[in-house]
Amino acid sequence: MDTLTDSMLNKTNIISIQRSIGNIHSVYEEICGYVASNADFLSIEKKHKFIEELKIIVYELYSNAVNFSTGETINIELNINDNTLELLVRTEGNGFRLKPLQESMEVLGECFPPFSDDLIGKDLTLYRDSDYSVIGNIEKYDSINFYTRQDYHRELNLNEVSEHFGLFLISVLSDDVHYYRYNDSEDVFTVRKKIS
Repeated sequence: MDTLTDSMLNKTNIISIQRSIGNIHSVYEEICGYVASNADFLSIEKKHKFIEELKIIVYELYSNAVNFSTGETINIELNINDNTLELLVRTEGNGFRLKPLQESMEVLGECFPPFSDDLIGKDLTLYRDSDYSVIGNIEKYDSINFYTRQDYHRELNLNEVSEHFGLFLISVLSDDVHYYRYNDSEDVFTVRKKIS
């Protein structure tokens, strides 16, 4: 595990850490501590709720980065501007693998960036449970915007956790979730969450 003096954060609010699941607690403690010390919350209750939700978001982002990146380092940038926390998670990788679902919950196949022209502008359902769907809007050949939509699917018989369940957690707890592929080698997830 990386051990750093005082703080893993450098002066530009970037954590650069060896890709290891053993570092997960240090990463989310550092991020949550930074937010708790630097954000203005309306009440102590709102602060505690925000931090608890942030732990889940960071856990999912970091564990996905460990499991799916190919590089040795994970870079996490955090900023607080206009009462919004922004996290950018950058890794080397092969692109974010999407597994869109049909209405029947069967996987349509897989797609990776760069996305083909026929997918640009399309909404793909990536996760569905009895209450929510996670939609990925293919904005450009290298970027996706994710959002949750409250749906009622009482006919669904769910016996296992769907492939993109972590994306559901991140999307439902955040205000904005974006992915983009940079220079055909870097995967970047950006998550924004309003502070109240």
